[in-house]
Amino acid sequence: MPENSIKINPAWTEEHDAFCYQHHIPPAAKILWQWLMRQGQIASEIEPDLSEFNAWVAKIRGKPYGHNYVKKMFETLVSCRVLQLNALPGTHQGYF
Repeated sequence: MPENSIKINPAWTEEHDAFCYQHHIPPAAKILWQWLMRQGQIASEIEPDLSEFNAWVAKIRGKPYGHNYVKKMFETLVSCRVLQLNALPGTHQGYF
């Protein structure tokens, strides 16, 4: 069972950290990216629920991020080409 989860959810690597550093990706966007990686496979289309992400953040952090801040972090990942939107404008469906 653990082997399957490793194949489905690739591990965060030093290359990911280097990419974040080189592209000035804020810690909140990095956490969002890591959370998205656990939601689906690389290059697969997913429809993330950012409110689920924020609920998870609230459990870990003690409080959620502001809605607009989460949206900004999502847009940061899109602008750095970590995520590619594949939906109507205003939705958060995409793949990475």
